[in-house]
Amino acid sequence: MIETPPSTPRDPASRETPKERVDRETSELLQGLRVATTGVQVLFAFLLTVPFSQGFRGVDDLERWTLYTALVAAAVASVCFIAPAAQHRVLFRSGAKELLLRRSNQFGILGAAALTVAITSATFFVVRAFLDSWLPAVTAGAVAALALWAWLIQPLITLFSLPKSERYPSATADPADVPGTAGARPSGTADAGQGAGRTGSGEGGSGRTGAGEAGSGRTTEGDQGSSPARASRS
Repeated sequence: MIETPPSTPRDPASRETPKERVDRETSELLQGLRVATTGVQVLFAFLLTVPFSQGFRGVDDLERWTLYTALVAAAVASVCFIAPAAQHRVLFRSGAKELLLRRSNQFGILGAAALTVAITSATFFVVRAFLDSWLPAVTAGAVAALALWAWLIQPLITLFSLPKSERYPSATADPADVPGTAGARPSGTADAGQGAGRTGSGEGGSGRTGAGEAGSGRTTEGDQGSSPARASRS
């Protein structure tokens, strides 16, 4: 008898297995981080060349500290955005892709926060170089507010407006149906148990059928034995 490998349970909503879901989400996350990394590298390269320019000696202390803040924030953002790709190479085929996915998501959020600080500080530094008034602070504040709204506040509002079952779909799944989790039952065990139960109940039913046939046989013998008696009385 040829045994077929057990099928992995699929998500009824997306019709994909847990492994397919993790692979898809990891690919989407790395593509998004790749786009963000390009922008951070351009900003970081610009900030690295500023101190070596000819007019840098004319900046005041506020502009120096602003440049320092922007440079450090851009460096932190670069590290956070590159970390998922580096860890993906180190943990290659280690079976920890689910952990890597969650960790990469955290690095992406931290990198977005650091990039907000870097963009805001760089905007203030550049605008103040040719406008010495209240306009640099207003411009930098507007850029920071836009980044916070688009990258953090708006998605959080959308997240918490969803039902909990849609917000965290994996939290409502039955752990026994997800392979690789604690409490998961081996594939084919439930089917084998159900098949054995059906077989046992079928055997029990056949036993009761046999007993019924034996009883009917005894009844037939009784009828045959009583027939001569009735014939002699008649």
